[in-house]
Amino acid sequence: MPDEIIEELWRIKDDIAREHGYDVRKLAEYLQSKYPQEPRAGSPPSDSSPIEEEEGSAAARKAALESQSAGGSGSEPVVE
Repeated sequence: MPDEIIEELWRIKDDIAREHGYDVRKLAEYLQSKYPQEPRAGSPPSDSSPIEEEEGSAAARKAALESQSAGGSGSEPVVE
């Protein structure tokens, strides 16, 4: 005796495949438009690359170190 839930899932799967002409690319486009991905926590914004992120972080660290050393006695080494 087949499981009714499994049979229903197969029917739905077959209907969706039929609607998209059994074309995986068309099905993927449909699913991506229906369920857009939200950014994951901790991921960089989509308009910047990881290299740009790293360069920006290095520049920020350097600026912070320079501002600290400008206000200090000048005896602290500056790490670059």
